[in-house]
Amino acid sequence: MNFLNFSTTKLAEIWNEANGWRWPEDLGVKPEGWKAMNIDEQAKILAPITIKIKKMIGEKELLRYHILNLCRTNEEFERWWDTEHKKFLKKILARLLLSRVL
Repeated sequence: MNFLNFSTTKLAEIWNEANGWRWPEDLGVKPEGWKAMNIDEQAKILAPITIKIKKMIGEKELLRYHILNLCRTNEEFERWWDTEHKKFLKKILARLLLSRVL
């Protein structure tokens, strides 16, 4: 699938839909039997889409879209990104390092 014609915001919107196990309307007609598929079957179709979009626009833009759609401003997002998000990443990294030591 060619995503080059989509804006960053539209790609984030598509990713958000696909990441929530919903078929993004911008991708056209749902695959045949979509509603009858279980989550594993849907994941095989959606995962390559979400991975490609994340590689194209990055985690920050995906999270910006999500936060802005929670009625936050861009300034609030940047403040969150520079503080809370970095704290979260440090905690995750510390846990990973600790689990490798144990």
